[in-house]
Amino acid sequence: MSRFKNLGTKTKKTLGMILMAVNVVFALAWLFRVDLLVPELALQLDNEFLAWLIVILSVVAAIGSIPFLLGYKVKSKILKLISGIFAVVPAWLWTGVTIWTLGGLGDLPYIGPAVQFTTYASFSANWLVLVLDLLWLLMSVIVIQQYGIEDIYGSKKKTKDG
Repeated sequence: MSRFKNLGTKTKKTLGMILMAVNVVFALAWLFRVDLLVPELALQLDNEFLAWLIVILSVVAAIGSIPFLLGYKVKSKILKLISGIFAVVPAWLWTGVTIWTLGGLGDLPYIGPAVQFTTYASFSANWLVLVLDLLWLLMSVIVIQQYGIEDIYGSKKKTKDG
C-alpha cells in the first residue's frame, strides 16, 4: 500500500481537529434527534436492531476518537490503537449505510432522506451523499495514517537512515 505524503505537524493537527469536529457534530446531531433517526434508519435498513447498533457504535466511536485526534499522549498503546480505529468507524458505518440504501430493499428502491443528517438537512439518499461519505472516509484514513496508527506497536521497519 502506498503511503500518503507526510504532512507537516501543523497541517496534521488541523486535519485531526477538523475530523474530530465533524465526528462530534454528527454524534451530537444523532443524539439530539435519536427519536427520529432510529425509526427512519430502521425503515431504511429494514432492521431495528441494526439501526440501534449503528447509531450506538457511531456515537461511541466519534466520542472515543477524540484522544487520538487531539494527539493526547495516552500511556496505554491498546487505548491509543482503539481510539485511532474509532476515528474511522463513523465514516465507515455511514458509507456502508449509504451504499446499502442506494442498493434498495430487494426490488424496492429506498426513497427518503439521508438518515445520517437526521432532520437538520433535507438531503435525499443519493449519489451526492455517497460522495460526501467517501470523502469523509478518505479524510479519516489520511488522518490516522498521518498520526501513525501503524507505528503504535512498532510495526514500522527501521532503516539505517533512521
